[in-house]
Amino acid sequence: MILFYSSNAPEWWPYQVVSLSSSRRSLKRRNYYYIIVDNGMFTFLQQGYRPKIDTWINNLRRLVYDLERRLKPIELYIILPDWFKDPEFTLMVAESYSNKLCKDYKCMAVSHYNYHLDMNKVIHRLLEVDYISKIAVPCKLYCSRRISSRRIIRYECQKALVEIAYSVIGKKEKIHALGLGLKRDMIASLKEKIDSFDTTSWTRPIKSKPVRYSAKTTSEREEYFIETLKHLSDHILIPSSIPSDIFAYILQGG
Repeated sequence: MILFYSSNAPEWWPYQVVSLSSSRRSLKRRNYYYIIVDNGMFTFLQQGYRPKIDTWINNLRRLVYDLERRLKPIELYIILPDWFKDPEFTLMVAESYSNKLCKDYKCMAVSHYNYHLDMNKVIHRLLEVDYISKIAVPCKLYCSRRISSRRIIRYECQKALVEIAYSVIGKKEKIHALGLGLKRDMIASLKEKIDSFDTTSWTRPIKSKPVRYSAKTTSEREEYFIETLKHLSDHILIPSSIPSDIFAYILQGG
């Protein structure tokens, strides 16, 4: 089964993404969560601003320290600083700075690529770094396009990127898919090739609402999240630690 992580998921869901760029700190349970610390790159990219690497790493370290102190997570991964279509920067951080964060914590590095450096070569170099525990495949960034006000996910592109990563790495336990779309057939086809993925696509309804509608309230977000878990329950891990009534409802199947 695949592990499904998300930011802004209900606090009872143990697999959480916490971003450096977000002020949300609503998680409260101790010794309960499996956390991925997102480095906030996408927000910085939108702002047209790349932090100085030492400042970026120090801010990540402070966030991780706070999470460890408050929550005592069962497991915590850090996504190392990276930059869209700049594999040289991403590799420089992994090769020269990962020892500053990853001696004490597990780290992921993102397999960015461009015309000068393809994904195969990037992954091979990342695998040579002792401190890298997982490769994060940037599915959303490279496999979506905007039409008018809508962003369209290219599922075949996402699947192809994951398959490239798996062909190089050969172990699903070392692969995380960033921003994977929630097409059930695709996720089913990747069960043997990824250990985990994250997405916030669940904030749009599975059914009964217009396609452009997204959750507006806390109750709607919880409803849509539960329906997404039910929709994917054959392919993702549903932990028994979640509320018993929700657990029973989800396991009725999608």
